[in-house]
Amino acid sequence: MRVNPDGPSRFGATKNLLPKTEVRMATFDQFPALDCKNCFRPIPLPPATRPDTLEGQGLWPKGGSRRNFLCPACRHVHGYSAPDVQLMLPHTDPRRASTSYNVVYIRIQCGVKGCASILRIRTLMAFDKCPHEEAAAMLPSSQAHEIACGNGHSLSGPIVLYGLAFDAKFDEDWEIGEGWNRRTPARLLLCA
Repeated sequence: MRVNPDGPSRFGATKNLLPKTEVRMATFDQFPALDCKNCFRPIPLPPATRPDTLEGQGLWPKGGSRRNFLCPACRHVHGYSAPDVQLMLPHTDPRRASTSYNVVYIRIQCGVKGCASILRIRTLMAFDKCPHEEAAAMLPSSQAHEIACGNGHSLSGPIVLYGLAFDAKFDEDWEIGEGWNRRTPARLLLCA
C-alpha cells in the first residue's frame, strides 16, 4: 500500500510527515551594492533606469559594460561589471537613513601625454551635494587600479586632474532623485 504523506492517514487526520525545508527569500531591506575590491565595504547602487534583465540580477544598466567606481569609504577606484552586483544585508549599509544618494558620473582627461581621451569614474554621493565640487575634492586623494581611457591607456596610482576636461554630474543610468534611499527603493518619474 502506498501512503501519501500529505494526504489523510488511515485514521482520517492529515499530517505532513516530510521534513520542512527552509526557504530563504530576500528581505525588503536588502540593497544592491558593489563590494569594494580594496576595503570590502559595500558601494550601494540605486535602481538602474534601464536595467539589463539578463545580467546583474536586473540591477545593472543595459549595455553591460564595465564601469569604474570610486569607493566613498576608501577612495580607491576599480572596474566593476554586472556580475559584481550583490544583494547586501541591511546592517552593512553605509548610507544615512534620512539621506538620499545618487550615482555621480565623473569625466577627467587621460594623463598620458598627448591623449585627449576621457577617463570615466562613478561614485555614490548624497543628492544634496554638488557633484562637481564633491568630485573635485575627492579625486586628489583617490587611487586608481588599472582603469582605462577610451584609447586603452591604463591608469594605476593617484588620480591627477590634467587639462581642462573635468565634469561631474548625476548619472542617468541609475535613478536620480530625492526618493531613493536605504528604506525607500522608490521609482521616481522625473518630469521636465
